[in-house]
Amino acid sequence: MRILRLPFRSSRWARDAVGFCYMRITLKADIIPYVRLWIATQQLCLSLYRHVIGLLLKLILADPLPHGMFYERWLEATMAEAKLAPNLPDWIVEHANRYLASGGTDGHMYKATVPQRGEITAPALLLTTIGRKSGDKFVLPLFYGTEGCSYFVIASKGGAPQHPGWYRNILVNPDVEVQVGTKKMNARARTTAGEERLRLWKKALEFWPPYADYQLKTEREIPVVVLDPVQ
Repeated sequence: MRILRLPFRSSRWARDAVGFCYMRITLKADIIPYVRLWIATQQLCLSLYRHVIGLLLKLILADPLPHGMFYERWLEATMAEAKLAPNLPDWIVEHANRYLASGGTDGHMYKATVPQRGEITAPALLLTTIGRKSGDKFVLPLFYGTEGCSYFVIASKGGAPQHPGWYRNILVNPDVEVQVGTKKMNARARTTAGEERLRLWKKALEFWPPYADYQLKTEREIPVVVLDPVQ
């Protein structure tokens, strides 16, 4: 009887087979994190896609819009996503909720009784910024003045030693949303300096005199911020 000899040794074949299986297992373990990252990325993109499609459907299925109002309706939908900035005083929360609930018909002109200064009525806008850490949208009311086609606001925080959160947000991302009464727009925020700041600061003291008291309470120079509308 003739014995057929294999062209390789069984022990070597076994070692090669084990090595191949180990290589596949190791390669699979290295790929798993990238596969999980790819899946998570796809899920995030799908979620954003659904969100954008949902906003568009709301606009499309709504009542027919007059010419030029699609942009305003889009702003309304995006601003509705914003939440109130954290740690606001109760009177500001009440003011913001009234402004938002009425669509701007109530809350644009704010009346307050200030100690030693009597009753003051000042115009207020809603400013929406993007959180510098969270990326979320935050909205709050601020007294404002006008400068040409632009608006300006004061980062006073009642004379606190640190800048308000909304101001620190615009230093990172100056693109903001603004609502003045019922009018909504996108804008870009910039901090004034020199003669421009001094001139606008004097105008701010006309519509809200307590700013002078706030400046006396803090060592920081209170920023004056211009909001330039953009298309």
